[in-house]
Amino acid sequence: MNTGSASRVVAARVLDEVLHRGRSLKTALSAALPTLPDARDRALVEAIVMTALRQRTRFDAALSAWLAKPLGRRDGDLRALLLVGFAQLELGLPAHAALAATVDAARTMKRTHQAGMVNA
Repeated sequence: MNTGSASRVVAARVLDEVLHRGRSLKTALSAALPTLPDARDRALVEAIVMTALRQRTRFDAALSAWLAKPLGRRDGDLRALLLVGFAQLELGLPAHAALAATVDAARTMKRTHQAGMVNA
C-alpha cells in the first residue's frame, strides 16, 4: 500500500467509525493519525474527514442519485470511502490522483470487487 492510498484508508476508517459505529471524531482521529508517519498525510486525513463531515448531506444526496441501488447496512466502510473520494475533489485535489488513490484504497480495504464502482 502506498502512502496515498494509506491516508485514504485511514480517512475512510475514521469516517466509518464516526458515522456508523458511534465513535467520537476526536477519539477516532487520536487513534488513527499516529499510524501515519508523515505529517502531510496526517493533515490530509484531517482535511478529508472534516470536509466529508461538513459536506455529508450534499455528498450523500449525490451518492443516492448516482447509485443504482442503495448501499447495504454492512457497506459503511464503502460509503465512507466514497465520501473520502468526494471530499478530495471538494478540496481541489487533481481528479486523476484522487480517483487513483481511492480505487487503490478500495482494494486495500478488501473491496476489490467494488473498485470498479469507486472508479466510476
